[in-house]
Amino acid sequence: MQSNYLVISEHGLAFLVKPEPEMSNLKFLQTIVGGLIERVPVNSGHVLEDNMDCWVNEEGLIQNLNINMTASIICNHMIAGTAVFAGYDNGESTPCPESFINRLVGQGLALEGSNARRWWTLDDVMKVIELDNEGAKDAKSL
Repeated sequence: MQSNYLVISEHGLAFLVKPEPEMSNLKFLQTIVGGLIERVPVNSGHVLEDNMDCWVNEEGLIQNLNINMTASIICNHMIAGTAVFAGYDNGESTPCPESFINRLVGQGLALEGSNARRWWTLDDVMKVIELDNEGAKDAKSL
């Protein structure tokens, strides 16, 4: 599970995503959240998580993205749109610590993929999130 980021879509789908080696962390995060990024402290259980960040679209609320209930509960802060959970070391984003992922899975977070341990490529996750968003729009119109 090393070198994965935890991505939670606005509808609660959770993925372990392996970044593209040639892509900067900034570009990777902006691609997943669909715009400029903003850091939200991870405040799970009313305790700030050391060396953890949640990255979101900084205009998610303004753009009326759906409230991401799963990420909002994890951070104890209202989050709109897709969220990326990452580690933090010396001013740089790092992959999400395995201990954090394991704790969330132990508390009931269901990871998408075979064996609940499959990592996803950025392209594959973006396709699934797009399909999920389209399905939600279609369901609203019924």
